[in-house]
Amino acid sequence: MRPIDGAYDVVTFQDLGNGQTKLTFVGNQTMEDAKESGQLEGWNQVLDKLAAALTDLAQAK
Repeated sequence: MRPIDGAYDVVTFQDLGNGQTKLTFVGNQTMEDAKESGQLEGWNQVLDKLAAALTDLAQAK
């Protein structure tokens, strides 16, 4: 995927079946800039929190 003009970040989720989902992240910064600005660390924190929330939901079933 390529960056989209006017969008800061784009996240897509694709259902792969069998309870699996593919997450694709496209940012408008280079990896080096994302590391230097803290964006990469921030997204990792967001995704860790999402994973924990989804795990909690799955266990509550």
